[in-house]
Formats: sequence, C-alpha cells, structure tokens
Amino acid sequence: MGMAHRLGSVSFVSLFGLVAGVSLCSCGAATDRPALDQQTREATGSESDPGASGDGSADGDGSTNGGGSGAPALDREAALAATWQELGVPGASNGPDIASTPSGWFALSQRTIGDARAPSAWQSYLYRSPDGIRWQSVAISDQADNLWLRGVAYGGGHYVLAGKRMGEGDALFHSTDGEHWQEYSVATGAPSGIADVVFAGGQFFALSTFRTLVRSTNGVDWQVIDLATTVMPLDVAFGRDQFLLVGSGDVQRSSDGLSWQPIRLDCAMPGACISDPSGNVLQGLHNRAVFVAGTYFIDQASSADGVTWQSLPGQYPLANVAGYVVGTSADSALAIWAPGEAPEPLDRVRYVDTLAPADRALRMRWNGAIEPSEQTAENFPDGEPLPETIEFPIASGADCTSATCVTVGNRIYLLAGAR
Repeated sequence: MGMAHRLGSVSFVSLFGLVAGVSLCSCGAATDRPALDQQTREATGSESDPGASGDGSADGDGSTNGGGSGAPALDREAALAATWQELGVPGASNGPDIASTPSGWFALSQRTIGDARAPSAWQSYLYRSPDGIRWQSVAISDQADNLWLRGVAYGGGHYVLAGKRMGEGDALFHSTDGEHWQEYSVATGAPSGIADVVFAGGQFFALSTFRTLVRSTNGVDWQVIDLATTVMPLDVAFGRDQFLLVGSGDVQRSSDGLSWQPIRLDCAMPGACISDPSGNVLQGLHNRAVFVAGTYFIDQASSADGVTWQSLPGQYPLANVAGYVVGTSADSALAIWAPGEAPEPLDRVRYVDTLAPADRALRMRWNGAIEPSEQTAENFPDGEPLPETIEFPIASGADCTSATCVTVGNRIYLLAGAR
C-alpha cells in the first residue's frame, strides 16, 4: 500500500471569524439538474444515528443545522411545506464542492489561467461561511499556481482537501481548524489524480479517477487501495457496521475500509449493467450511496445488507435528510421518501439561476459590487484575484443561524417556512 508524504504548510488568520454555537450540516445532493449533481459525491450521515448514512460527523447526510438562533429541527412534513431557496455559493468558474462542519460551510472551486488548452496556471479557491450568506476566503498554500483541488470533506475534527498538483502528482491537505493547512503527497496511479474526498464511518476516502481508493482515519496517514473491478469510485456510505462503495463497475462493501468485496447486481435491474463497444456486458455506473433507516440506497436500487438488492425504477437517492431519503424520481425533480414508501415531490424549490433578474441582482453581491448573474468565469476576468469577502443576501434577511438549512451536494438550501 502506498503512503502519504508530508510536504509543507501555510497559515491563514480569518478576517471574518466564525459565529460560536452555529451547528450546520451537509445533506447530500438533490436537484432537477442531475448532470451537475452527479459531479458531487460527498458520502455522509450520522454515525450515532442508526437511521443515517453514517459518517460520524456534521459533514453528513441525515441532519440539518440547529441554527445559532434556535432554528427548528426538520421533519418530513416541514420539508414538504417549506420553500427550498437555493443560496449563492462562491465559485471560481465551476460549481464548488461543499462541506459542512459544526462551525460553518466550506466551498472549494478551481479555475485555469490563460488558454484553456494550455493553461499558464491552475488555481484552487477555498471559502468558508458561518451562516450560508457571508463568505471569507481561506489561503491553502503559498504555492498556488499549479494546485487543482476538487474535493473537500470534514469529519471527527479534521478537514481534508483533495486533488493534484499539475505536473507533479496527487495532493492532499489536512487541517484541524480549517485555516492552517499541511500538504501531503500520495501516488494513486490514476492519470487524472484524485477527483473527490468523502468522510464515512469515521474514515476519509479520497476517490481517484481510476480504480484506486486512498483511505485515512485522521487525514494525515493515507493508504492506497486497489479496487480492481470498480474503475472509478464515486461515493462511500456507512451503515450496519460496513462501508458501501459505488462508482463505475462493481458495487463493493467492506467491514474496515481496507479490504473490499465486489457485489454483482442483476443485469435485469434498471441501470445495473452496460455494454461496451465489443458487446461485453459490464456492471454499470452508480453515482451515489446513501444509508437511511437501516437501508442502503443507490441509483434505482435499495438493499438491507448491501448484498441482495431490489429495484427502485426511476428513483435516484441523493441524500439522507432528517432520516428520510431526498433525491429525484420519475415524477418529480426533487422528492422525499422513506424506505418502502413512494416518493413525495418537493414542489417549492427555487434555484438561483431561475430567479428573476432583479431578485438575482439583490442576491448576488460580490464584495460590495452588484453582479446580476451567477458566479462564472466572466465575473472574474482571466487572472484577476477573487474577492476576499463575498455576500449572497436574500430579500427576507434570513440566514442559516435563524432558519433551517440543508446542504444538497454543491447547493445550500434555506428552508423558508419550515416549522
């Protein structure tokens, strides 16, 4: 097994600070735009809750923020009645990866400088927020012009960033406070390096772009694992004292996160198998793994033990929210359901890119300047530094310290009217 090597560190003192007592959480991925959600693979849950997809931390599916001002706990009826308002999140040029922690959210994004076909630099940007509205940039490394970080995760008091240094190799960063970062190198052998990092069952898993998984219990000491029959790992969930991994190829399970056993799904199940150009039948692609109320959910399938699976045609579970599955279904862009029950549509969802121009202009305030469009490369001309502080206020003035918020993949939703 490969091991990580320590490189350097950088310190950063936040100018924004954090609000004491704010309890926030991440709740998976859900949207009516599955192509974007499929890029977000933060496997999560609450280890202390047998009905959650346990990752043992606040960075997980299966919980909502308590709120610094006593925001109400979320239940199914409240979720159905609430308006799910997407909040603005800072991104350099792409949809950022998001992690939730007891002290706030982190958003990680990247951009290239110069000709996209032959960039002169690769840059990664990290922001943090205590309330889902106001964001402060965080320095990652003094050597930042070849840094391409794609995943952020939190668990057990540890923060981890994952990706690669272009031209050098895979890169992992660890922190115990989200401000002072130590870099480690690891060799996955994957041509495109590490694509994401998740926290599940008390362990971090860095997901490579080809067949390898990098595992750690503390974010510092890493071990490279060959998955053999899962070509591209995309997600890991934990429940019933075992881990479940999905991606392109076999679904796999493990009792310790080190040794993995492939599980072959019946090709009669929807989406279970694909055919290659030569006509060979292979196991298919599954983007998400979620554990809810004693049951594993993956794309169009569920299982009580990770071995025997039953079909759930048209159901794509994306998150454990308050002990329920949130995902997409054939009848609804966003829905909520319990194991063994039919999905109920969440009809009151407002996305940033569907707001009226005036509402968007009010919401998207970049460092004091109004930008009536979403965060895109056009907002930041080639090479121009991103702002140190960013705000995305909403008309009601609410934030995640006073209202219930959930994180769904790379989107944060404020649930207006939840009781």
